[in-house]
Order: sequence, then structure tokens, then C-alpha cells
Amino acid sequence: MSVRVGADGSLQDLQIDDRALQGGGAMLASHLMQVIGRAHAELGEHRRAAESALRADARIAEAIAAVAGAADAPRAPR
Repeated sequence: MSVRVGADGSLQDLQIDDRALQGGGAMLASHLMQVIGRAHAELGEHRRAAESALRADARIAEAIAAVAGAADAPRAPR
């Protein structure tokens, strides 16, 4: 069994071998949760590594901080 998740964590692909069906529904569900959990964990690791690489450049780190600060600021009514 294998899964592929997108950058936003959404499920993009799911491959289930016929052997996975032999253990019944509960076992299939458990295996699915494990495989999807690993895929999400790997995605988190990739995100952290990419962010760390970006923040190594002080200019990018400052821009990220400025955008994060702006996102937290209250918005003026329209």
C-alpha cells in the first residue's frame, strides 16, 4: 500500500495491493492510517527543511517575519 500527499497535505494518490484486502476492514483501515500518517510526517519534515534553508538567507527571514507580522495585525474595516 502506498499514498502520495500534496504540499497542502491532501491525498493525491492511493495504491492498494490486493493482499491488503485479505486482513479485513479493520486491518486495512489501520494500515491506511499508518501509511497516511507517515506520509504527513515526511511532508512536515520536508516543509521544515525547506523553511530552514530559506531562513538561512537573512533577507528572506526578514521578509517572512514581516509577512507573518502583517498577517497577525488587525485589519482595517472596509
